[in-house]
Amino acid sequence: MSDNVADSARGRLGTHRSHINSRATDVQLNVESDEDGDGKHIKYQFSPSCVHRFLKTLAPNQKDFIIKHGLGYVFDIKNFHVPIELTEWVMSKTFATSHEFIFNHKFIHFTKDMVIKVLGFPSGSQPVQSCSDDFEIEALVEKYKLEYEDQNSYIIRKCMDLISKENDETTFMRHFLMFLISTILILGKANTLTVEYLYSLVDVEKFASYDWAKEKLLGWGSIKASFISTSNQLRDILTKTLGRSSSRVSVMYKSRYDRQL
Repeated sequence: MSDNVADSARGRLGTHRSHINSRATDVQLNVESDEDGDGKHIKYQFSPSCVHRFLKTLAPNQKDFIIKHGLGYVFDIKNFHVPIELTEWVMSKTFATSHEFIFNHKFIHFTKDMVIKVLGFPSGSQPVQSCSDDFEIEALVEKYKLEYEDQNSYIIRKCMDLISKENDETTFMRHFLMFLISTILILGKANTLTVEYLYSLVDVEKFASYDWAKEKLLGWGSIKASFISTSNQLRDILTKTLGRSSSRVSVMYKSRYDRQL
């Protein structure tokens, strides 16, 4: 993407600043073939407005569960828009291995502390679990997966239905954390749940002890690497690899650009 397009994207971002909450949230994205001929391969999917509207429907006791577990910030999620051109431009100038955005010989180094500040998620030091050699844990995770399965897929809407109906605190928080991970923290594809992280939700009280910030950086780095390596085959390959996480970098970039560049 040319610098002229980047300048245009930054200008459009300025018109949206009044709508962006101090606690940033994702504009969910997906990469698709350019069937409509608009030159854009990144498309919007599960948006912050959907998350915001869903949270408003929760019962008072359910909201209390969320606040009790240190996640009350989610009620500050608002609807806002990050231009696709800006997202693509930021990705083109960000290096996956070093987590750095470089422009005009200046740079922003994305760190775990920045991820924690932007996401608001509690983050500890233990590695996030996405598999297990323990037979009992494996069986329990498979049982959990069945709750979310719908026509051979794990769709976010099914999780939302379970959340709405659940009054047991522990079960509610497992559903809710799965929802947050899949819509805000480590996004899946095509509005599906990232069920591999159920291994880290077997005991929901340990959620904050896992290093979610590092997992987010590693996940985005992998996405960025795929974006670069397949840039000449965007239509055929990126649909399978990019998912919807790239907008997080746009939010981090926006929050620090004026101060550092």
